[in-house]
Amino acid sequence: LYQYLKKNYRVYRGDEVNVAKRMMFAAKKYNAKFFIRISADSPLINPKLIDQFIKVKKKNKNYDIITNVFPRTFASGQSIEIIKTKVLEKNIKLMKKNELEHVTTFFYKNYKKFKIKNIFNKSKKKLIKNSVDTRKDLNKLKHLIK
Repeated sequence: LYQYLKKNYRVYRGDEVNVAKRMMFAAKKYNAKFFIRISADSPLINPKLIDQFIKVKKKNKNYDIITNVFPRTFASGQSIEIIKTKVLEKNIKLMKKNELEHVTTFFYKNYKKFKIKNIFNKSKKKLIKNSVDTRKDLNKLKHLIK
Protein backbone atom coordinates (compact mmCIF):
# COMPACT_ATOMS: atom_id res chain seq x y z
CA LEU A 1 0.00 0.00 0.00
CA TYR A 2 2.80 2.40 0.89
CA GLN A 3 4.33 2.17 -2.60
CA TYR A 4 1.04 3.26 -4.17
CA LEU A 5 0.57 6.16 -1.76
CA LYS A 6 4.17 7.23 -2.34
CA LYS A 7 3.51 7.39 -6.11
CA ASN A 8 0.33 9.39 -5.49
CA TYR A 9 -2.07 6.68 -6.72
CA ARG A 10 -5.58 6.87 -5.36
CA VAL A 11 -6.13 3.96 -2.98
CA TYR A 12 -9.26 2.92 -1.15
CA ARG A 13 -9.26 0.25 1.54
CA GLY A 14 -12.62 -0.97 2.74
CA ASP A 15 -14.50 -3.90 4.14
CA GLU A 16 -12.57 -7.14 3.52
CA VAL A 17 -15.61 -9.42 3.26
CA ASN A 18 -18.35 -7.10 1.99
CA VAL A 19 -17.01 -6.46 -1.50
CA ALA A 20 -20.22 -4.71 -2.60
CA LYS A 21 -19.89 -2.18 0.21
CA ARG A 22 -16.19 -1.65 -0.55
CA MET A 23 -16.93 -1.06 -4.24
CA MET A 24 -19.79 1.29 -3.54
CA PHE A 25 -17.88 3.43 -1.05
CA ALA A 26 -14.80 3.58 -3.28
CA ALA A 27 -16.93 4.68 -6.24
CA LYS A 28 -18.72 7.29 -4.13
CA LYS A 29 -15.47 8.57 -2.60
CA TYR A 30 -14.19 9.36 -6.09
CA ASN A 31 -17.59 10.52 -7.42
CA ALA A 32 -17.67 7.76 -10.02
CA LYS A 33 -20.98 7.25 -11.80
CA PHE A 34 -19.70 3.88 -13.03
CA PHE A 35 -16.82 1.62 -12.07
CA ILE A 36 -15.00 -1.27 -13.68
CA ARG A 37 -14.75 -4.55 -11.80
CA ILE A 38 -11.76 -6.72 -12.65
CA SER A 39 -10.82 -9.40 -10.14
CA ALA A 40 -7.32 -9.57 -8.71
CA ASP A 41 -7.01 -13.15 -9.99
CA SER A 42 -6.85 -11.75 -13.56
CA PRO A 43 -3.23 -10.55 -13.92
CA LEU A 44 -3.25 -10.97 -17.72
CA ILE A 45 -6.42 -8.99 -18.42
CA ASN A 46 -6.44 -7.69 -21.99
CA PRO A 47 -6.31 -3.86 -21.95
CA LYS A 48 -7.86 -3.73 -25.44
CA LEU A 49 -10.89 -5.55 -24.05
CA ILE A 50 -11.17 -2.96 -21.26
CA ASP A 51 -11.03 -0.20 -23.90
CA GLN A 52 -13.81 -1.94 -25.86
CA PHE A 53 -16.02 -1.98 -22.75
CA ILE A 54 -15.39 1.70 -22.09
CA LYS A 55 -16.36 2.55 -25.68
CA VAL A 56 -19.63 0.63 -25.31
CA LYS A 57 -20.32 2.43 -22.02
CA LYS A 58 -19.64 5.87 -23.54
CA LYS A 59 -22.06 5.13 -26.39
CA ASN A 60 -24.87 4.04 -24.06
CA LYS A 61 -24.95 5.28 -20.49
CA ASN A 62 -28.34 3.60 -19.88
CA TYR A 63 -26.88 0.17 -19.18
CA ASP A 64 -26.77 -0.80 -15.51
CA ILE A 65 -24.07 -3.39 -16.18
CA ILE A 66 -21.83 -4.17 -19.13
CA THR A 67 -20.28 -7.61 -18.80
CA ASN A 68 -18.73 -10.54 -20.61
CA VAL A 69 -19.77 -13.21 -18.11
CA PHE A 70 -23.52 -13.34 -18.65
CA PRO A 71 -23.02 -15.78 -20.34
CA ARG A 72 -19.25 -16.31 -20.21
CA THR A 73 -17.68 -16.53 -23.66
CA PHE A 74 -14.17 -15.27 -22.80
CA ALA A 75 -11.49 -17.25 -21.01
CA SER A 76 -11.39 -17.23 -17.25
CA GLY A 77 -9.13 -14.31 -16.33
CA GLN A 78 -10.68 -12.01 -18.95
CA SER A 79 -13.83 -11.12 -16.99
CA ILE A 80 -14.81 -7.45 -16.98
CA GLU A 81 -17.87 -5.76 -15.59
CA ILE A 82 -18.80 -2.09 -15.67
CA ILE A 83 -21.39 -1.30 -13.02
CA LYS A 84 -23.47 1.81 -12.51
CA THR A 85 -22.76 3.08 -8.98
CA LYS A 86 -26.37 4.17 -8.35
CA VAL A 87 -27.66 0.71 -9.25
CA LEU A 88 -25.32 -0.93 -6.76
CA GLU A 89 -26.21 1.61 -4.09
CA LYS A 90 -29.94 1.11 -4.63
CA ASN A 91 -29.72 -2.71 -4.44
CA ILE A 92 -27.02 -3.39 -1.86
CA LYS A 93 -29.65 -3.58 0.90
CA LEU A 94 -31.32 -6.47 -0.94
CA MET A 95 -28.19 -8.59 -1.29
CA LYS A 96 -27.60 -11.75 0.69
CA LYS A 97 -24.27 -12.42 2.41
CA ASN A 98 -22.86 -14.42 -0.52
CA GLU A 99 -23.97 -11.73 -2.99
CA LEU A 100 -22.17 -9.06 -0.97
CA GLU A 101 -18.94 -10.94 -1.62
CA HIS A 102 -19.70 -11.98 -5.22
CA VAL A 103 -21.43 -8.74 -6.14
CA THR A 104 -22.74 -9.26 -9.63
CA THR A 105 -24.40 -12.61 -8.92
CA PHE A 106 -27.30 -10.61 -7.43
CA PHE A 107 -27.80 -8.72 -10.69
CA TYR A 108 -27.52 -11.84 -12.86
CA LYS A 109 -30.04 -13.71 -10.68
CA ASN A 110 -32.43 -10.75 -11.08
CA TYR A 111 -31.47 -9.93 -14.67
CA LYS A 112 -35.02 -8.99 -15.72
CA LYS A 113 -34.90 -5.97 -13.40
CA PHE A 114 -31.70 -4.52 -14.89
CA LYS A 115 -30.35 -3.29 -18.22
CA ILE A 116 -27.47 -5.68 -18.82
CA LYS A 117 -25.33 -5.66 -21.94
CA ASN A 118 -23.22 -8.75 -22.54
CA ILE A 119 -20.22 -8.55 -24.84
CA PHE A 120 -19.58 -11.84 -26.62
CA ASN A 121 -16.24 -13.28 -27.69
CA LYS A 122 -16.32 -13.68 -31.46
CA SER A 123 -12.89 -15.32 -31.66
CA LYS A 124 -12.72 -18.97 -32.67
CA LYS A 125 -9.43 -19.45 -30.80
CA LYS A 126 -9.30 -22.01 -28.02
CA LEU A 127 -9.97 -20.47 -24.60
CA ILE A 128 -7.03 -20.81 -22.24
CA LYS A 129 -7.67 -20.26 -18.55
CA ASN A 130 -5.49 -17.38 -17.45
CA SER A 131 -6.85 -16.58 -14.02
CA VAL A 132 -4.75 -17.37 -10.99
CA ASP A 133 -6.66 -19.26 -8.31
CA THR A 134 -4.01 -21.79 -7.24
CA ARG A 135 -0.24 -22.18 -7.20
CA LYS A 136 -0.65 -24.61 -10.14
CA ASP A 137 -2.41 -21.84 -12.11
CA LEU A 138 0.43 -19.43 -11.31
CA ASN A 139 3.09 -21.90 -12.43
CA LYS A 140 1.16 -22.62 -15.64
CA LEU A 141 0.92 -18.90 -16.46
CA LYS A 142 4.59 -18.34 -15.71
CA HIS A 143 5.37 -21.12 -18.18
CA LEU A 144 3.05 -19.61 -20.83
CA ILE A 145 4.63 -16.17 -20.43
CA LYS A 146 8.14 -17.58 -20.93
